Amino acid sequence: MTVAKTRQDFETEIIKKAWEDNNFRQELLDNPKAVLSKMYDITLPEDLTLEVHVESPTTMHLILPAKPSSDKDNELSDSDLDTVAGGNGPKPGFPPYH
Repeated sequence: MTVAKTRQDFETEIIKKAWEDNNFRQELLDNPKAVLSKMYDITLPEDLTLEVHVESPTTMHLILPAKPSSDKDNELSDSDLDTVAGGNGPKPGFPPYH
């Protein structure tokens, strides 16, 4: 049985490759959509903006996800909130795009 990759899995692969391959890192910084499209053989939507940020010992980035709709049916349970807060659950938005 194959387990689907999470956004965190994809991010870990990309970071590892960028740390190991300076050419890949530079291409990723210059044109992230093209690099990820090629790396994962996917087509990303034209209206998708993909930004790569580089942290340093003195710079940290905090990413705020898009605010969910206010629809009561879309509220997260306490269990879901624990998963999201712990960074263990799947994260929306990266892949799947085909």
